[in-house]
Amino acid sequence: MAAAPAQRQVDLAILEKTTERLDRENNEIRSELTGLRGLVRAYSWTVDRPMRRMEHARIPPAEEDVHDLVRDHMRTGA
Repeated sequence: MAAAPAQRQVDLAILEKTTERLDRENNEIRSELTGLRGLVRAYSWTVDRPMRRMEHARIPPAEEDVHDLVRDHMRTGA
């Protein structure tokens, strides 16, 4: 019984360290995700301009010009 409070302190210290590490990792992941979202938007904007020019000139994109994931997103919006 005498060791129980000491063990609880050890367990609490481990939990606190684990929480700190997870918080740090989550912040890194959030930061990376924010950057990747911005990059995807920039690529989308960059590709949209020539695609609109092609559309205006009545030049349809070739089937292989549009990746399956992009085609799926355009179709479903998800």
